[in-house]
Amino acid sequence: MVKKSLSRGRGPRIREEELEQMIPLYLEGKSYKAIGQEVGRHWQTVRKYVIKALQEREGRELRREALKGALADHFRDLVLALGSLGKLLETPEVGRHMIPGSWQPPTPERRTRLLLQALREAHAKESPLWAWWDDWNRARKSYDETLLALRQRVVKEAAKLGQLSSGVSRAITKELIEVLVQKAASLARNTLLYDSSMIEVRLADNQGKNIYPEELWLGQSTRLATGQDMAKLRGEVSQLMKDMAEWQEVKESTRLYRQMAETKDKIDEEVEVLSLRRAFPGHCRLCPV
Repeated sequence: MVKKSLSRGRGPRIREEELEQMIPLYLEGKSYKAIGQEVGRHWQTVRKYVIKALQEREGRELRREALKGALADHFRDLVLALGSLGKLLETPEVGRHMIPGSWQPPTPERRTRLLLQALREAHAKESPLWAWWDDWNRARKSYDETLLALRQRVVKEAAKLGQLSSGVSRAITKELIEVLVQKAASLARNTLLYDSSMIEVRLADNQGKNIYPEELWLGQSTRLATGQDMAKLRGEVSQLMKDMAEWQEVKESTRLYRQMAETKDKIDEEVEVLSLRRAFPGHCRLCPV
């Protein structure tokens, strides 16, 4: 077999095995002259090729270390992007004057979006995480649409309460509608909100300026209605709150809320598993190499 020779510009040709012999001798502390005598080369030739070889080796080691650092940073960024998923999966709150029907999937900042895309398309494409992520977003959108239908039904039921009948006058406020919407939505979350025992009838304190002598209040801070025979209205509102549990809109909201909670639990566990691995297979366009 013909031995490979190393030609470094003009001058004598150096074979690879010669250079591999020179480097250890130099690292042992031998002089260029002594090395030259041992390998049969002029000391200046030895110095030229030993220095160049060591410089190339140092460059490779520096690049290797830089690559290791870049890969470590890339994996760290991927873990942080995974951790951001929990913030994107926000559980819907039952808020005052909420506007259902307007929910849109959250959009992460560009850096996080690119990292999540890299995970989904390359580094963790076999994970069930992404199917669960899509399931959660579909359930969240359906939940918001169901809340809209729930609000519409509450408005209809409140309109019935506000109709004049049997000589009873009632002025239904927007606050009553909001309280009923929040009560219905809270049933889906299996939380106790606005118990009927909190509703009470008071005499209006208006120095005779209001034609309605009575008021319906929720606790100490929220006036729900004014009119006559508020005791009857109180009973109707209390019954409506009880009947809500059987509404189809509430049952569907309950199902979707439970689905979101269960899916989020699976997502959180999978994120934890992927994060604890501290390394990801595959290659993406953000990888250092």
